[in-house]
Amino acid sequence: MASSTSSTPPQPAHPHRRRRRAGRLPRDVGRRPAVWTRHPEWTFGALDGYAPEDWRDPFVFRTAPGEPWQLLLAARRADAPSRRSGLVARLVSDDLVHWRDAAPLWDPRRFIAQECPDVFQWGEHWYLVYSEFSDSFQTRYRIGDSPEGPWRAPEHDTVDGRAFYASKTVELDGERHFIGWIASKEGERDAGAWQWAGTMAVLRATQAPGGALSFGLPRSVVALYDDARDLRPELAPLDDADGAPGHGALDRYAAWLGPEVPAETLLVAEFDIAAGTQACGLLLRAGDDGEEAYALRLEPQRDRIVFDRWPRGTTGGEQWQIRGDVPHAVELERPVPLAPGRHTVEVHLDHDLCVVVVDDRVALSTRLYDRPSGRVGVFATDGEFELVRLEARLRS
Repeated sequence: MASSTSSTPPQPAHPHRRRRRAGRLPRDVGRRPAVWTRHPEWTFGALDGYAPEDWRDPFVFRTAPGEPWQLLLAARRADAPSRRSGLVARLVSDDLVHWRDAAPLWDPRRFIAQECPDVFQWGEHWYLVYSEFSDSFQTRYRIGDSPEGPWRAPEHDTVDGRAFYASKTVELDGERHFIGWIASKEGERDAGAWQWAGTMAVLRATQAPGGALSFGLPRSVVALYDDARDLRPELAPLDDADGAPGHGALDRYAAWLGPEVPAETLLVAEFDIAAGTQACGLLLRAGDDGEEAYALRLEPQRDRIVFDRWPRGTTGGEQWQIRGDVPHAVELERPVPLAPGRHTVEVHLDHDLCVVVVDDRVALSTRLYDRPSGRVGVFATDGEFELVRLEARLRS
């Protein structure tokens, strides 16, 4: 059986969202994925006490065979301040037809809504996955010792950055995958506002002993790109930089530029970062002089990776009106431990899609619109590194 959301005539608009129709839960039953029969008589709307325009994103599961079925919903309290009205509502059923109200699974009094709720067990831990647009527009997760919670936030509770959203999860071949979208941007421009929905993307989760999750590329995706080309011999210094990539930048910015790579490529770089280094990373789709490019910047002193681009845009015609006070795309900043030593950066480029993974641990997804092609390079700022590996992998 599958659940979906349909609509009734419009209700009063919610102050923080576009006008929504009242959510209703129809029931479709099918023996094959492509053949479904709708049962209108099983449809029901929001129960008393819940806002009628947010009664959606159903997720059906049960904690064990023989236990009642649970139906989770992205819902809001009708009588609460809208900013803090979101909760994960819960209904229970013994037959998947007749549903009765139950205590909310999670009521944090923090978000407008916790969208696309998803619950699963992994070993001794239970996980609650949800997406929120109130604080930072991200997919998040929480960990519980039981399917009733309490739902604790790990140190880093986000799956990806701003672009990856509305994720659900599935287990495949013993591994947990998070399936969401990489949002598009208005006008297909780098400076355009993020839009609702985009292109489906998948991240593979791994579990640490305490339950915290790391995120990387699916193994099946990496395996597609089996034709590797070593780019290190093709790197050339810019602006009198040292001849050896990663060297001679203790008190300056230095960059080394390589060849243009295809629009669909898996780049793999391994940096051995020296202690005290302020920043280093990759240039993507750079011009011939390295001035205009996208930059993936590892910042060891801040334990983060950020996404940047140059030019960032202008606010006027004067020399200083270049958005120098916006050091990177603030919504595309991800925490990652960057102690001195080796760190691997994977960059899956697929035309305007870009998924970055650091140390098979932290994911950062975005769009690359304005520069559809260009050269790849590396850079260092106030520090040094050894470039252990830089390769472009293509499909054979």
